[in-house]
Amino acid sequence: MAAISSTAPTTLDDLTAVAIDLPPGSAVLCEGRGRYYVLDPVDHFYGPLVGLRCPFEVTAVGSVADCVVWYGDCPVPVVVAWAANRLGQATMGVRIGNDSDLATGKLSDCPGLDVARRALGMATPVCREPAVGMADAVFFRRALSALDRKSIDGPRARAKSERGLNWDQLAALHPLAEGASVSPVELLERRADFDATHSWSSLRRAASLQGRDEPLIAPGLSPAVAAWLDDGSFARWVLAGLGNGAAVQAEVMEALDGGLADRLSRALAAP
Repeated sequence: MAAISSTAPTTLDDLTAVAIDLPPGSAVLCEGRGRYYVLDPVDHFYGPLVGLRCPFEVTAVGSVADCVVWYGDCPVPVVVAWAANRLGQATMGVRIGNDSDLATGKLSDCPGLDVARRALGMATPVCREPAVGMADAVFFRRALSALDRKSIDGPRARAKSERGLNWDQLAALHPLAEGASVSPVELLERRADFDATHSWSSLRRAASLQGRDEPLIAPGLSPAVAAWLDDGSFARWVLAGLGNGAAVQAEVMEALDGGLADRLSRALAAP
């Protein structure tokens, strides 16, 4: 950690601009007395703020990460920075490709902002997605892979074959079907039972108590990290780790014929 002796950024937009020029994986801590500190990069998308509890003297934090966004079949490098303060304010900055311009704006709830808030010891908003959404997200990733529509983490590309799935094969992909064929009504009932007996709080508690050799629920979500997060931030971390739910769901539904898509819609209705 390096202490910078110059004046600390005075606004969150300024802090975002400082963070986005740092090496990806870095973070910035700002003190009210006019100093800021740079935390060295770590090999984690959300950076060194994960697991951190800042002392009260730290009034704002920022972090930076890089990723690749696919536009059609074209990969475009993107650098993203988040910043948050103890007043509950937050901003995000994005730099696309080789463009030197920085676009900043207000930030909606997302894991990057959650990590900044948790590092400041602040609570995060409740996740509106029901807990069964985790099982549904796993299902859609499995279905997309089975349909060979595209690689989830690569360029969008149609399958060379037009291989499809029937209902029995499709339903068996849902974690709550446990590999068996179930009717739309039965899958809906199982999802409702899961939602009635599980919450993001209970799922987070279970994740925080996982054994060392058990597979992680989502990338980077160790038991220690699950304990450090709160329920809302845990939910968004899990859902983000399972991919872009809306985009994956749309891709799967588009690949199904009308009758099969209707049956799936009934099975996945709100519990």
